Amino acid sequence: MSETTATPQQAPGIPAQTPGQGPGVTVPRAYKARRRSPWLATVLIALIAGCGLGFALLLNSAGDRQQVVTIAREVQAGEKITPGDLATAQVAVDGGLKSIRADEQDSVVGRRAAVGLKPGSLLSRSQVTRTALVRQGEQVVPIGLKPGLVHASGLAPGQRVEVVKVAKDGEAELAPGKEKEAPAQESVPARVIKVGDAEEGSGTRVVDVAVLKEDGPKVLSWSATERAALALDVPDGGQ
Repeated sequence: MSETTATPQQAPGIPAQTPGQGPGVTVPRAYKARRRSPWLATVLIALIAGCGLGFALLLNSAGDRQQVVTIAREVQAGEKITPGDLATAQVAVDGGLKSIRADEQDSVVGRRAAVGLKPGSLLSRSQVTRTALVRQGEQVVPIGLKPGLVHASGLAPGQRVEVVKVAKDGEAELAPGKEKEAPAQESVPARVIKVGDAEEGSGTRVVDVAVLKEDGPKVLSWSATERAALALDVPDGGQ
C-alpha cells in the first residue's frame, strides 16, 4: 500500500506562501531598494562646489578690506579739518576711489575742505585743499536766488561765476513818448563759497560768493534789492 503526502489546504482569501516566508508577510513596494538618478548626484556635487567657491570669494574680498579715513562730523567747504572731524573704518576699497589710508590721517589735518563733507562718508584726496576758498582782499556776499534762477546743473564751492545785475519786474518799461537807452549790463566776477538749502515755501536758495573787496558793497546792494543773478562760467577748455 503506497504512502501519500497530504498537501495542506489553502484557506480561501489567503495568498500562497513562498517557502521560507512566514505566513501573511508581504514586502511592500515602498521598501524595495530604489536606484538614485545620476543627475541628482551631479546637482548635489555642483551645489557643494558652488558653496565652496562662494566662501573662497568671501574670504578673498575680506582680505582686500582696508582701514581708511571717514568723516565723523560735518565740515563746511573752506573750513579747516581737525582731528575730531575724522574717523576710520575698515571697508572694501574700490580701485577707482582715491581714498586715504588710516595711517595717512595726519596728512589731511589742517587742510581745508574743498567741498562740504558729510558724516559717514569716505574722505578722498580731491575733497581737501591747501588753498583757502576766501582769499586775502576778498569779501563774501550772500546772493538769494529764486527757483527760476537756480542752475539745474548745480553749483558747488570753488566754481567761478559772474554776478549779474538784472532789472526788476517792470523796471525796463518806458513811459509813453519817452525814449531811453538800455543801461549797460553790469557784472562782477565771483567764486562760489557755499550753496544753501532751498527755503521752505519760497524755494529761494542763498549762495555765498567771494568777490573783490571793492566790489562787495555794490554786489551786496544788488542782492538786497533782488537784482543779482549768477551766470556760471565755462571752465577753461570747455565747449
